[in-house]
Amino acid sequence: MSDGIMLIGIGDLGAHILNFLARTPGVREIIAADVDHRAPAVKVAMARYGAYFQGFYPRIDFLKLDLSNVESVSNILKETRPRVICATTTLYPMYLRPSLSKEIIDNIHAKYGGDACQFALQVYLPIKLMQAIKRSGIDTRIVQGSSADWVNPVLKGMGLLRPGTCGAGNIALSTAFIKEIVSNELR
Repeated sequence: MSDGIMLIGIGDLGAHILNFLARTPGVREIIAADVDHRAPAVKVAMARYGAYFQGFYPRIDFLKLDLSNVESVSNILKETRPRVICATTTLYPMYLRPSLSKEIIDNIHAKYGGDACQFALQVYLPIKLMQAIKRSGIDTRIVQGSSADWVNPVLKGMGLLRPGTCGAGNIALSTAFIKEIVSNELR
């Protein structure tokens, strides 16, 4: 098994995680993977240079990866054998939502059932990833950060949630705001 970490999804959240990992003592190898290669490649270079400026020199490679192709992803996982996989993938990223008009959003919600549509767009890629991991037979730990509060129970029900999988979910993100509000109110 490799000592490396594979980070899948180099969007807004993934880029922050990449920068954090690149500056974490003991992290020696990161494979940053995304279906797109243009913007993520720039984010990888910036994470690498930022880490160098702070005295960290992890090996950071970029890999184009299409999670919808389970067989290809499975083969890549067999080859790279990451110790940890952190996935922050979605078909409907938060940063895109403000760019959609209210009319388009209302149309999507009316046609596909509001939150049901959002859920379907969140769960698809994690299902494909877990299928690829299962097919590859590799021994890895997984941090599933794609709406884990919703998605991980579905993965478990499908028999795809591996022991030791943890989530970085939506509720955990909200608790910081709740704590801040309560703290300010109670001084």
